[in-house]
Amino acid sequence: MNLTISEARAHLGQLCTRAQDPRQPIILTRHGKPIAALVSMAEVQRIWEHEVKSLHCMLTIILAIFPCRLFWTTTLQTWDQV
Repeated sequence: MNLTISEARAHLGQLCTRAQDPRQPIILTRHGKPIAALVSMAEVQRIWEHEVKSLHCMLTIILAIFPCRLFWTTTLQTWDQV
């Protein structure tokens, strides 16, 4: 479902209810171009959890590539300078 900002403003309560169904994305447009999406909090939490998992994987890879000693030595030196 695509709506202009003005249309969304007029029907915000109904759109919030419809946003609970992840099968029907609600895309807000301005001058015919998509600028935002209205999604449920469950969907936002799923996205955030995915981002956290991705960051955790990246950190795991970085720590596997670089020696932990280098990481901790740099961190301790930084704290000593404070």
